[in-house]
Amino acid sequence: MFKKFPFVLVGLIVGSLLVVSFSMMTFRNSKDCSQLVIDTYEMASGIDIPKLLDADCHYLEEERIRVGIYVIDTEAVNLQQYIESNELSPFSQEETPEMWSSGFLEDLQELLPRQESTLFHAHGNNHRSRWQCVLEKETGRLWFEIQWLN
Repeated sequence: MFKKFPFVLVGLIVGSLLVVSFSMMTFRNSKDCSQLVIDTYEMASGIDIPKLLDADCHYLEEERIRVGIYVIDTEAVNLQQYIESNELSPFSQEETPEMWSSGFLEDLQELLPRQESTLFHAHGNNHRSRWQCVLEKETGRLWFEIQWLN
């Protein structure tokens, strides 16, 4: 029995490494709307996506942009606390959010954030992607965009 132990141990270690490697590659390559959409946004931005009433996803392959449009469950989520805990900043009166995907979603104009609403945002980038998040506080609509750079 003890003679088989090293082989079993090596097998378990190799198997575990394969599972972890496969999971990481799946996560890194999840660019369209087929899998790990919310997780990708959360990992890229550090912003938690809370309990939702509705979710929609669009992917523009040419531009390498994925857009997630969510409606937050405002009965379960205090939006003011959400804004503060995720360090979202208000747009000034002069600012209008530049949504990279607005041309892509021309047919879905009702989904674009409205200028007259109270909008909050955050954005960032790294060597692989750039992202932005816009929250329309009055409606609880959360708009996430991520663009892969390479």
